[in-house]
Parts: sequence; structure tokens; C-alpha cells
Amino acid sequence: MTEVVTEPNIAATPAVTTAGTASPAAGGGGSSGLRPGGKKKKYNANNFAKSKNTTHGMTDFVLLTRNLSLLKRLLELPATDRDDFFIIEMVLLGLSVVMQITNGLLMFASAQKNLDDEEEKEEADDLNILSGILNFLVISVNIAISAFSGMS
Repeated sequence: MTEVVTEPNIAATPAVTTAGTASPAAGGGGSSGLRPGGKKKKYNANNFAKSKNTTHGMTDFVLLTRNLSLLKRLLELPATDRDDFFIIEMVLLGLSVVMQITNGLLMFASAQKNLDDEEEKEEADDLNILSGILNFLVISVNIAISAFSGMS
């Protein structure tokens, strides 16, 4: 009797990184996607949304810190060293800080929503859209700040 030897299906095997976890390209997102016992993990939109909001919040915090630092430096300038754009810079920095705090509150409210409930998911989507618009405005204002700013 002849024994048939088949080659393993390489395409079905998740790619493994040097750390021993499945690569994101293999659909693992850094883990094999399997629970102990071989059951596939259920995608949890709530966890993804919370981690996305946390990461976004950290980057916003860095920009807020930079803007407050610039505002402090402008306020500490003696009147003789202030240039023609001083008022414009102050207004833009104040506007940016207010928009960033508002955006942070929107993101916090969005993160509190349960994405398994359809009504709350729609509210979270609306808050996300508002947050995206506010982010665009914050970026635009910060570009203008950079253009008018004589400081590095």
C-alpha cells in the first residue's frame, strides 16, 4: 500500500514575527486571534474604539501642551519684543486650545457609548463626525499659528 504525503498549506498558516505572534498582515493583529481551546476571538468594536480614542487623545494632548507652552512664551514677552502678529498669534492659540478641549470632551463622550446598541452607535458616529471636523479645524488653525509664529 502506498502512503500519500501532502505538503502543508503554507497560505493558511499565519505569518509569525520574531516575537512569536502572528503578524498583522496574517490577520492576527499581533496575536493569533485564537482563544485557548482553538476558538476564534469575536471582534469587539468597543475595545477598538476605546484604544483608538486613547491613542488619539495622547497625540492631542501633545499638541495642546505645545500650544499652551507657546501661549505662555508669548505672554512672557516684554511689550518691546512683541511683533505685529502678536494679537493674531494670541487669538489663534486661544481658539486652538478651546477647540482642542472641546474635541477632547467629544472624544470622551464618544468613548462612553456602547457600540453594541444601535442607537448609541449612531450617537457615537455623530460624535465621531463632529470630532473629525473639529480636528480639521484644529489642524488648520495650527498651520496658521506656525505661519504667523516667529518662535520655533
